[in-house]
Amino acid sequence: GVADSVEGSGKGSVKRGGYGRVPIESLMTRITIQSGGRLAFEETLLEIEGLEPIPLPLPFYLDPKGGTVFFEGRPALGFSLQGEYELETATLKLRQAEILSRFGKLNLKGEVRDSIRLDIRGRFPLAWFSVFHQVLDDASGMAEADLLITGTVENPRLKGALRFEDGFFGFRRLGDILSDVKGAITFSEQTLLPSLSGRYGDGSFSLEGNLTFAQYIPQTFGLHLT
Repeated sequence: GVADSVEGSGKGSVKRGGYGRVPIESLMTRITIQSGGRLAFEETLLEIEGLEPIPLPLPFYLDPKGGTVFFEGRPALGFSLQGEYELETATLKLRQAEILSRFGKLNLKGEVRDSIRLDIRGRFPLAWFSVFHQVLDDASGMAEADLLITGTVENPRLKGALRFEDGFFGFRRLGDILSDVKGAITFSEQTLLPSLSGRYGDGSFSLEGNLTFAQYIPQTFGLHLT
């Protein structure tokens, strides 16, 4: 016969996948099917190509209703999100995402379909950049974001700024480190305008100029490093 409802639990994994230009190497999780078909995901480990594994140990929920899948949860300490995914139009609507740190709060909200509109505002630790382990050995300090991302997943456009305070970056290939980094990177559509200064090893540095990009690939450079 056909059951009116299904409940149970199990473990699942995904090997290779992706969303837009984000390549997923693996996704492992413990799944619980709750009354009414609601799915709970716990003890999740997400591996994205080029990044350190991202643990999401706490519950995250998917609730399919008609042609829409609603999602919500607090999958990690200080991280909460809520939104929905419309199956027919393949539209992801992020109603709210909030990440807390000792520096303050970072908020994200927006919509991703064929085009993007994503607002990112707030303060966050530069230590988050350490997930780019192929480039960085270490990172610390604080950044403040005031960004609007539009365009498409394949070819985004950015407006706003990313400001740095007491930044510290240990790059794998430089040998020396960048420290006391302060200033801002301003974004104007597909042009990046850095105005940064700090210390490089035993000396100092200043970076000004512009860089244009398209589809994540730098197109022209006009940078001045002193």
